[in-house]
Amino acid sequence: MPAETGVDGAYAARTASKAYRTTPLRGLWQHAPYFHDGSAATLAGVVTHYNRVRTLGLTTEEQRELTEYLKSLRSSGSRGPTRLGIMEACHGFFNNDSG
Repeated sequence: MPAETGVDGAYAARTASKAYRTTPLRGLWQHAPYFHDGSAATLAGVVTHYNRVRTLGLTTEEQRELTEYLKSLRSSGSRGPTRLGIMEACHGFFNNDSG
């Protein structure tokens, strides 16, 4: 939903499913620019966007750590899920009880 993502709803409306496509996270750092319109040049820009539109309340350090975490998800050798959205990764990253 546009209100939840802060992105133009016309993009989702043009797809067959009428929904946004969730970008796989493996190798995400290799596929800049981000968002359907290329409006985020870096992963840090994506994290900053979601921190603002979803009012996540992440500190500058937490944003940096999340960006580095997303960069660490390599396309080869990773055994993690292949189709998690950034928000799901953010939720998992900051709600990790193993800390």
